[in-house]
Amino acid sequence: MKKKHLKDKSRIFTLISIFIILFIGNVRAKKTIDVFDITTEVQVVNDISPNQAKKTALNEAKIEALRKAGIGESVSSQELLFKSEINNDFTDFFSSSTQIEIKGAIQSYEITSEKLYCKAQTEEIYYSITINAKVVKYSSSADPAFDAKIEGVNPIYLHNTNLKFSLRSTLDCHLLIFSIGDKETSLLVPSLYEESFEIKALEEYKFPISKINYTMFLDSGNMETNRLVFLFTKKKLNYINVKKGGLTSREDLFSFIYSIPPDVRKIEYLTYIITKPK
Repeated sequence: MKKKHLKDKSRIFTLISIFIILFIGNVRAKKTIDVFDITTEVQVVNDISPNQAKKTALNEAKIEALRKAGIGESVSSQELLFKSEINNDFTDFFSSSTQIEIKGAIQSYEITSEKLYCKAQTEEIYYSITINAKVVKYSSSADPAFDAKIEGVNPIYLHNTNLKFSLRSTLDCHLLIFSIGDKETSLLVPSLYEESFEIKALEEYKFPISKINYTMFLDSGNMETNRLVFLFTKKKLNYINVKKGGLTSREDLFSFIYSIPPDVRKIEYLTYIITKPK
């Protein structure tokens, strides 16, 4: 009985040790920093509307929060992302390799004050915004062994044709696929029609998996640029910022992506154009 008691104690000690190691590892990999009273302002002038000035001021406040939290390596990428979001042109952002290495992001923020006011001296109109933010900072880097390959996405699709592609990953992982159009951002996989499942290393998967079509439509105009965002993760993550029809926002999407440690995720971006036949 005594030997068994000692053996049970040893097992408990081992489990506690493992828990402590995992806890310390997680703390080292992730650090949360609170920053307060970040104020920025943008002038309402020429073609800049109050709503555009508010959005720009908010994005600049987020960038300043990153700086204040000491995440300098993320700032240039975030500036490019936010600038692209304002101008609705992600070409430069998606062609940049630097955004993959972002090691920090705004986890959450609170607008504590905002106002549209006129400077008495110059009679110039400004939109001012103040935020408190929670910044997540990671010390890990991208895992070079974690890679993925996507094939079959064409650069141009005619209106009312179908999108098909195949993919492989070097590691067992899970997958989320997002579609960013000129007007809407949506979660493509999983959906009501495509279930979430584990991707097995080196196996080829052809999409659509279910008996549905990814049909390319033009709502208006003669051309639309779309981007596919493939988010591979080593553990299953649920994306909850989804509205009816799978719609989400670019801000929620990228905040979610860059809150994931670099060694846990692999991101691939592909761009294609939808056009009408001549």
